[in-house]
Amino acid sequence: MDIRLQAEALKRIRDGLAKHAWAFAKDRDAAEAIAAAGNLGPHTPDAVHEIARHAAGVYFSQCRRMREWPLGAAYVARAEMPGVPAAVHEACQFLTALDADRAQDRNRRGWSTTTTFAGHLLAGMAREEIGLRETVYGLELVHKHRRQLPPHIRTILFAGAGGELTL
Repeated sequence: MDIRLQAEALKRIRDGLAKHAWAFAKDRDAAEAIAAAGNLGPHTPDAVHEIARHAAGVYFSQCRRMREWPLGAAYVARAEMPGVPAAVHEACQFLTALDADRAQDRNRRGWSTTTTFAGHLLAGMAREEIGLRETVYGLELVHKHRRQLPPHIRTILFAGAGGELTL
């Protein structure tokens, strides 16, 4: 097997894991094993590139979904309140820390299967990258999981919000 192709495939896996490991989804264990071993093991370079391509596709799909998410008026008003963007980011990081199984088990811990990728995306962003759109999107995501949040975060995000934030 061509050593250059193997090295490129290994680099792609390692770079992808460093930037957005969550996007590897069900391939994450294989990707981590390849990265840890420092070789492709039983995989061909094409198969490893396909794993990395799939993860990149998941990542870009989540970015596009967030960019296209409709900004509801009640969420925008809440997102513009002082402290809310930072609390949304903290909530996403908190739920991501609970999501060790990457939403594979129905255990009511961390994200659900419908929110895990987006939640991990937001949690992995730098705080200064969290603008209005990200805050609104994050508010809608964490609202579904608000009972898991520590009281101080839940209060900042939802206290006094009333029914207008009900999904």
